Amino acid sequence: MKSLLKVLWAFMLFSLTLTNLYASPIVDQSQVNWLGGGWYVNSNRSFAQTFTCGISGQLSHVDILFDTWTGSPDYPSTFSIVNVVNGIPDGSVIGSVYTSGFTLGWNTIDFLSEGVFLNKDTQYAILVSNDDLDSDIPPSLGLGLDYDNSYSGGMMWFWHWESYWSNDFDNADPGETDGVFVTWVQAIEVTIDIKPGGCPNKLDVKSKGMLPVAILGTEDFDVFTIDVASICTVQFD
Repeated sequence: MKSLLKVLWAFMLFSLTLTNLYASPIVDQSQVNWLGGGWYVNSNRSFAQTFTCGISGQLSHVDILFDTWTGSPDYPSTFSIVNVVNGIPDGSVIGSVYTSGFTLGWNTIDFLSEGVFLNKDTQYAILVSNDDLDSDIPPSLGLGLDYDNSYSGGMMWFWHWESYWSNDFDNADPGETDGVFVTWVQAIEVTIDIKPGGCPNKLDVKSKGMLPVAILGTEDFDVFTIDVASICTVQFD
């Protein structure tokens, strides 16, 4: 069996992507089921969709479906990624974007500049809020919702006017409502050193046993933030 390391044995250092060996953003979580309808975001009611990250990496962007009967969803709003505490989107803010220019249907919220790093098997929330005093007057931001419990990695929450988070929507049983969204994760490319401390870095592809490999950190990359379970080599034929 040939491995990636066998093919690149002549190089002392080479680039390795920690999350599935992709260099461009890839889809991590998605819930695209939607039969029409949704709820409005306003000054008294924020929304938060929880999701469970499937791979570790930097959040590139989030696609969200907007819908509104007023005709225009283009109300300036804040989109935040927050930590989830005991299943509730009540943790600290990791990154936040204030933006506008929305249209009916799918819209992209860019988080790449925020440096939001997500860890595999950890739950986060996409929080949407604004200061709209009257969502009956356009423009007003409406979020498309699904009431069929289609997404198992989280659920939609809303901030109740009595100041607590609720998952009890009118159209479904508690916990069975989801937003319509897709999260995109940017893989992290780092440099590794085969047999660190040795020079030249000879690699005998016929040898057996452990092969020491060091992941090199940089000023902007802390190796202690790596999810070890996400590191892998792949077969190369």
